[in-house]
Amino acid sequence: MTRNARNPRRIGVILTIILVAVIGMPLATWAAQQIFALAPGDQLTVSCGTSLTGRVRGTESTIECLAPTVVGTQPTAIPAPTTAPAPTTVPAPTTAPAPTTAPASTAIPTQAPGNVQPVAGQKCPDWVHDQYMVTGPDGAPYRTWHLPVDPQYKCWFGHEHGADPRTSKADNTLPAFGYAGKLAGFSEPHEAFKVFILNAGQASDNGLVMNGDYRIIFHMGTSRIGRYAAQFHSLEYDYVARDGSSRQSHIYGMADTGTNRGSTCQNPRQNGRDFSTVGCNDAYEIWTFNFSIIHPSDPFRGALEVRNYLSGAVAAFDPITTRDPADDTRLIFTQDYRRAGSGIDPQGPNAEYLGCRRESYGGPNYWNNAGKPTVYYTNPYGLVQTGPGAGFIRQEISASKSTVFEQFKYPQSFCGNNIRFPN
Repeated sequence: MTRNARNPRRIGVILTIILVAVIGMPLATWAAQQIFALAPGDQLTVSCGTSLTGRVRGTESTIECLAPTVVGTQPTAIPAPTTAPAPTTVPAPTTAPAPTTAPASTAIPTQAPGNVQPVAGQKCPDWVHDQYMVTGPDGAPYRTWHLPVDPQYKCWFGHEHGADPRTSKADNTLPAFGYAGKLAGFSEPHEAFKVFILNAGQASDNGLVMNGDYRIIFHMGTSRIGRYAAQFHSLEYDYVARDGSSRQSHIYGMADTGTNRGSTCQNPRQNGRDFSTVGCNDAYEIWTFNFSIIHPSDPFRGALEVRNYLSGAVAAFDPITTRDPADDTRLIFTQDYRRAGSGIDPQGPNAEYLGCRRESYGGPNYWNNAGKPTVYYTNPYGLVQTGPGAGFIRQEISASKSTVFEQFKYPQSFCGNNIRFPN
């Protein structure tokens, strides 16, 4: 500290300088408080190792030399990723990756101070899973698709969501899992949201080469017994024709799976929900569904008469639990029921029944919307409302009148990567 006096006369101007101890320097060296009385024209030069702060009260000033911040003592904000695209504008990859090698769906998780450190090959801490969020149409955050293994930390989540939605040519945005269910008053378990994708030009299992792009997102976990009684499940159905026509649909709501429940051993089939069932030697589980855009002014509500009717089915070859028709509250693991004495933990990754070998069916679909609006606002069950408005879902369909009998069958496996109960 240096002091240059230009005028020897003193007046009552008091400057108080407090230098707080600098990290690594002896406290007694810098913590002393010194008071200088300056005359008009006097100058005071202060040298500080970091930065200065101060305040003035009348003719008295206080200057403080701030101590440097010790690295690691203050929380570090999680930075926004510089490479991850915005949730609603994620482009589809040029080459569609396999489900087990697709890129991370959202921001790369960054560990915040105090969080448990992820360990490769072990279950991810909750905070890693919490990074995979998107903003829903209502502005609220929702969980979304992610890989079964975090690409940065190599830890696993224990469940999978099927195909990477960004590979879809019908809609490559990341879905807001649970949005329709929330509007309908349902809380649907996150792990049960599954994505099915089939693009034009691909051949389905029944030999059909697709003339349209399909993306079907359905809430269909095979772990929890609540599915035995639940008739309505979240459905997001995106379809775009690639045959030169204008047909397309982008709908979201609670699909109807019917009231019939049974097993594939029943003949005829129930055309509702058929489960792996006690007494039936077939573990196959299949859910048929349909969803309609229904305008209140239309006199009839048949599949050919509503504004848009979409249908299909989703199925699992290896459901995790098996239904007892006499008691829907009974939890029976398929591994124990069908492989009694195997010694395999039905809730572990080595189980033979993990709900990860699935297939999807599409159609038939109908449009009765020629010369009518292409955007509707509906309640979660497809009934058109005067909208937009709180609690209403925006639906988009083409102004078409046509039928698509492109009924495909497409199996896919998403097993491995430490998938286990619940999935």
